Amino acid sequence: MFQDQKRLLEKMIFDVRNCLQMSEECLLQRERRNGIELVRDNVERNLSKEVLRMRSSLDTLRKMLDKVNGQIKYVFTARCTSA
Repeated sequence: MFQDQKRLLEKMIFDVRNCLQMSEECLLQRERRNGIELVRDNVERNLSKEVLRMRSSLDTLRKMLDKVNGQIKYVFTARCTSA
């Protein structure tokens, strides 16, 4: 059960990290614009907000994965001591 949760969390972390990298790259490309092309529009503001949300989600997912790993170790230790 915990192993399934661990795999799911690892997949979610991988997917969010990939989306985050793409969004950060988009922001970087927008920052490299010159002259009149360099604007701070709603698209950029929303993209910045999305990057912040993804970073927060990534932190939350990592904390959840740490908890699941702790539970796996606890169950493993309990099984070893009761056997």
